[in-house]
Amino acid sequence: MNYGIVFSLLVLLSILIISKCLRIVREDNRLAIFRLGRFLRVAGPGPVFLFPNIDEAHLINLNEVIPHWLSLSPEQLNEEVKNIVLTEKLFPKK
Repeated sequence: MNYGIVFSLLVLLSILIISKCLRIVREDNRLAIFRLGRFLRVAGPGPVFLFPNIDEAHLINLNEVIPHWLSLSPEQLNEEVKNIVLTEKLFPKK
């Protein structure tokens, strides 16, 4: 038997298994890892090793949503507040 073919198949198989087991998590995300349905740990950022068909990973996004009023410049914020105050004076809630 040719050992070169066997070695090539083993290398190909190991690359395939590693690609299924390894996940790269970005810095603004985390993985909640469940093993056989039970919570195991929170992992990330960076490479995370998972056992296929045993571990289940759920991606958690840690990006914060900035409200509209926080992205306004000071002048725009003043105008927005004036508009709200004027609207409250013109159309008061009963």
